[in-house]
Amino acid sequence: MTLNTTFLHRTPALRTTCGKNYYPTEDAAERHLQRLQSKPFKRYAPRRVYACPRCHGWHLTAQVGVQEQAAMHVATLLPPVNFMA
Repeated sequence: MTLNTTFLHRTPALRTTCGKNYYPTEDAAERHLQRLQSKPFKRYAPRRVYACPRCHGWHLTAQVGVQEQAAMHVATLLPPVNFMA
């Protein structure tokens, strides 16, 4: 009998009281995020990981982070630059 070890290389996503997939460490969540981002998505495309204050674990989200929002806001305030002038 052969032992199937493929599951040993995957990060299990457990459900928490939050009702979301739970990752015990930031590193585990980041590894899963990278694995998911390497595949095409039809609906949900996670963008980043975040620490959950309720379950003290880590989750994935498709929402834009605060820093990304600030950068997009600043970009809309700046006039376009003409590099050809």
